[in-house]
Amino acid sequence: MEGAEDLYGDLDNVKMEKSSSSNSKPKSTTTVALEKQIEELKARTMVSEKENETLKRNMGTLFRTARTEIERKDAEIASLTKQLNPSKNHR
Repeated sequence: MEGAEDLYGDLDNVKMEKSSSSNSKPKSTTTVALEKQIEELKARTMVSEKENETLKRNMGTLFRTARTEIERKDAEIASLTKQLNPSKNHR
């Protein structure tokens, strides 16, 4: 039996060689076009993700700035109101 195992022991290697040679076939035009499209989409996705992060950061900054400005204006309105109506503040 050992001799039979040795006789067929290299069959796996032959199959591997065949599958390797089938992978070396030239790619079809469709495959090349699809791979190119995939790479372009990956690049566009990366650009979109960077833009998204920048927009999120800018929105946060804008929100904080607007909130600070509203607080400043509220304080200014309160101060001007006190100046116009000094008698109401002394109650």
